[in-house]
Amino acid sequence: MFINKRSTKILFYLGPVSCLLLACALTARFNQQESQPTPETTMAPSTAQQDLFSLPAPLYYLQDGQIWRLDPDAQTKRQITSEGTPVEMFDISPVDGSLAYISNNSLIKSNPDGGSREILLVGSELSPHTDELTRLNETDQITSAIRSPHWSPNGQKIAIINNGLQVYDLEKNQVEPIYFYTNAPDEPNLLANLLSWSPDGQHFLVSHYTYPIETTHQLKLGLFTPDKYLYDLCESYLTTFTWNPDSTKLFLANAAYGAPQSLQVCELVNIECTLIAEYEPARWYYYYAYPFLTAEDRLLVFMGSSDDDFKIPETFKLISLNTDGTNRQNLRNDGYSLAAALWSPEGDGVVIVLAEGTTDLLGGSMLWLAATDQPAVPLHIMHAENLRWDLSNK
Repeated sequence: MFINKRSTKILFYLGPVSCLLLACALTARFNQQESQPTPETTMAPSTAQQDLFSLPAPLYYLQDGQIWRLDPDAQTKRQITSEGTPVEMFDISPVDGSLAYISNNSLIKSNPDGGSREILLVGSELSPHTDELTRLNETDQITSAIRSPHWSPNGQKIAIINNGLQVYDLEKNQVEPIYFYTNAPDEPNLLANLLSWSPDGQHFLVSHYTYPIETTHQLKLGLFTPDKYLYDLCESYLTTFTWNPDSTKLFLANAAYGAPQSLQVCELVNIECTLIAEYEPARWYYYYAYPFLTAEDRLLVFMGSSDDDFKIPETFKLISLNTDGTNRQNLRNDGYSLAAALWSPEGDGVVIVLAEGTTDLLGGSMLWLAATDQPAVPLHIMHAENLRWDLSNK
């Protein structure tokens, strides 16, 4: 049985402009003041220095409708898939690096190099849609579209959105429903995307909404617990997240609204979320994006500030802080407008994709930023999406 619960444990709720879908760009203007100078971009000064650089693992990404791989040398790129219709989303098995991806409304599995291609599920033909909002309101898209594949931590299952939330068991070669629509689109909670499978394999983080939806700002961030309850955490617009290793805590960073939901830690035992962000009402408002929890229990996160709680900063700087929000330290002096980010497994650096039109660099450019104030390294890839590491050999 599925039950929806609105969590009463949340300490702060600010209304409809609050928590992101992971691929949304952080694009807006930052009111600069003399005390808050615009950080300058620091690029790698020489080709020789770039030649010494290496990525922590192979980096997979979507570009021009296909999956590509960038080798650890940060130079060698190769196209992995050659599907006749665009690949929409993909994920990588943490166990053996196998790919699970969506193309032509089908769930497809392959080796890390694209070989041994196997179609696991075939969906029906869908009506065309021009944007995300249309997709969320089309009945056949709601009930028949296959999307958001995520491997289980043990590499034995693939979770997908398909007429609800379902899990494909590779050993049994069958689908097991977690939450199945029985009366779509009149269900109280329709699922937009699966965002993450928790490290312990017990929780699912999703974006969901009530039909019809008028703007993607109305998407909510929800947590499926092992007992199949769905708890609302916040609005999902411009919210990013990270788990702690045993899945007892979830850190939420909000880049859309610089006030009391901007950085939170949620205790999953009782679904209680607590503000840990800096907060100076009527003075400075702090916005956060793409958190990462280190092995030393320090939180790394991008932070921007503005004198307006509705004006997203143009640039975000990399900082670290304790998990209770204290002891903030700047890690880098440069700042960036972010469209996407992917932390290295050890937290020693992060791959970022720049948002359009807000910096002196080309929007869509990909950079490597060390977690120390070293020059940024251009990766010479443009407009990449769905960034994933292949950690199967780690």
